[in-house]
Amino acid sequence: MKKYILFAATAIILAACGNNNEPKDNNLQKAGGAPTAGSIAYVEIDSVLKNYTPYKEAIEAMTNERESIERTAASKQQALQNSYQQTMAQYEQQVQSGQLDPQTAQKKAVQLQNSLQSQGQVAAAAYEKQLLELQRKDSINTAAFTDSIHNFLADYNKDKGYSMILAKSGINVLYANPELNITDDVLTGLNKRYKKNQK
Repeated sequence: MKKYILFAATAIILAACGNNNEPKDNNLQKAGGAPTAGSIAYVEIDSVLKNYTPYKEAIEAMTNERESIERTAASKQQALQNSYQQTMAQYEQQVQSGQLDPQTAQKKAVQLQNSLQSQGQVAAAAYEKQLLELQRKDSINTAAFTDSIHNFLADYNKDKGYSMILAKSGINVLYANPELNITDDVLTGLNKRYKKNQK
């Protein structure tokens, strides 16, 4: 999930909503000042992913759910193996004690194998279905997270007036003046809005 959200988040590029038709220059925004015409800012997505509250909660919930699914699948598999071993041991004891002839024991062993194989296939299908559902939830969370960023930046930029806000992650931007970094401001606003909506 983390890779999917990271990919979606790094694709976020917000064009400004301004109607400025005046010639634009390439002046940078000075710290604490208002952005100039044609100014660009950037957000460090890695930092957002690490500190944005709903993202962290989504990651934790998805991780817990996946671990639960895997534990359940492993438990069912172990139960089938234990059942096979115990039943086969019983057949062997019955053959040795004369309670069961070898031919009948062999037939029962084949039936047991077929039955457990069928149960294993059912368990595997259920496991795959749960993983697919988890992926579906992942896609929904990714879309919601991306939409949350877009919506926040649209409102945020009404006052800031940037011409463009870029998503910076890894080496997708080779160099950026630190004065253009608005990550802390955006992250504070995102978490503040999320906390407000939770009330």
